[in-house]
Amino acid sequence: MKLLLENWKRFLTEKHTYTAKEAQDEASAHEGNNEPYDVKVEDLIWRYEPEYNLNNLIKVMPSGTIEGWKKWLREESEYRAEIGDENWLNRFTKWWLSDPTKEPIVVIEDQQGRAEGIWDGWHRTAVSITSELRRIPAFVGKRR
Repeated sequence: MKLLLENWKRFLTEKHTYTAKEAQDEASAHEGNNEPYDVKVEDLIWRYEPEYNLNNLIKVMPSGTIEGWKKWLREESEYRAEIGDENWLNRFTKWWLSDPTKEPIVVIEDQQGRAEGIWDGWHRTAVSITSELRRIPAFVGKRR
C-alpha cells in the first residue's frame, strides 16, 4: 500500500494531460451507458482535470455520504466474491492506484460546475474515496 501511495504522489507532481478533444472522445465511448443523464457528448464542453476534487462526487452517490460509497463498494466486492472472484477488490485497487492517469473517470457537471453524475468510473471513484484520496484525474463535461 505504501508503494501505491508513493506512486500516486509521483503522478500528482508529474504533468499528465489530455486535450478537450481527447476528453470528448473518451466520453463518446460511454455515451448511451450513462442514464439518467439526458445529454449528448457533443452538447457538453469538455476538459481534462488532472486533480478533480473528490468532494464534488460524494453527493453523486444516492446516499450522499462517504459511508454510502463504502457500502456500495463493499456490496460490489461481495457480489464479485459470490461469482467466484474473491480477490477482485484488491486487484482493482492495486491497478487503479498504480496509475490513475491511465483511465480518468468521466464526470458530468451542471451549468454552475457542480458534479451531476458519473458517466464512467463508479468503481474507480469508490476506491479513491475509500482510500482517502482527495483528487483524481477526470474527463469533465459541463452543460452549456
